[in-house]
Amino acid sequence: MYGTETAANTYFLTKSFDDDNVWADSASDKRLVALNRATILINRLAFEGDKTVSTQDDEFSRDGDVVVPVEIEYAAYEISRELLRGRDPEQEYQLRGSARLGLNRVSLESKPGYISEARLHSIPSIIAWDLIKPFLTEGDNINIQRI
Repeated sequence: MYGTETAANTYFLTKSFDDDNVWADSASDKRLVALNRATILINRLAFEGDKTVSTQDDEFSRDGDVVVPVEIEYAAYEISRELLRGRDPEQEYQLRGSARLGLNRVSLESKPGYISEARLHSIPSIIAWDLIKPFLTEGDNINIQRI
């Protein structure tokens, strides 16, 4: 798992604004579930380099490092908060295509041609995506594994 509940508490008190107190008001067991789910979402992405130990569960640490980059931990905290808010990356991925609004006999349909990279890769936080993105493989080599 990337990060700890204690470190996330400090992060939300000092580095990121938990404006609706979602993290602070959540029970410890819910926070840990959210951190584990965030780790799973991060591990589904394709990162530059190789795992430090080929049999390690998580994608980080990499290339001989023994420490997980702080950006990856912060991304896990941001994703965790969004999950605690009720964001469901799988559902959002399924609903990415269109929205329809009907008014009497007039119908307006919108099919956005743009979907954010974060949402496309099932990362429910743009802040987390910005933290993760520098570690991803370059070009078209991003390989998503659906679980």
